Amino acid sequence: MAADVLTGKCIGISDGDTVKVLVSGKQVKVRLEGIDCPESHQDYGNKAKQFTAKLIFGKDVTVKVTDTDRYGRAIGRITVNGTDVNLAIVRAGLAWHYKAYSSEKALADAETAARRARIGLWSHPHPIPPWDFRKGRKPAPATAQLADAEKGFWLNTSSGVRHNSSCKNYGATKRGRPAAKTEGKACGICGG
Repeated sequence: MAADVLTGKCIGISDGDTVKVLVSGKQVKVRLEGIDCPESHQDYGNKAKQFTAKLIFGKDVTVKVTDTDRYGRAIGRITVNGTDVNLAIVRAGLAWHYKAYSSEKALADAETAARRARIGLWSHPHPIPPWDFRKGRKPAPATAQLADAEKGFWLNTSSGVRHNSSCKNYGATKRGRPAAKTEGKACGICGG
């Protein structure tokens, strides 16, 4: 199925990044390429699903299939009326650019812009990436999150660099956590 272009009507929305498209009388399950939305029972999971549904449910879509995943789903880019759906979901702050499977600059830039604008899931102080959530790395209890938020700094656990809340890199690292001012080394940009 790789490298196919399919056209059909979107007949189902499983979650923000998985849909069903009716192509020539056959249902095709499509996993949107390059993005990962929050799980249904995760913060912003239902909002991502609703956003995707509003964009494409019941509409004729085009799917550029790039691969098939281990579950037999087509992986692809969906467009509707000239709109790149994958990109629109990331721009709305309702998905991560799935860097483990995609190096696309447009998706990376869209995530960065959504983070900086703190829209959608980025309005939450510590959004949990769905790949961590699926592995059971669930958010800390609300009281622990409040205590972490009061610390006011973000530590990139890969580099050991600490960012303050006004820094463009605050919360924007792949690996990181809330931190106290005494942890790590100060960022060269913000002085964290």
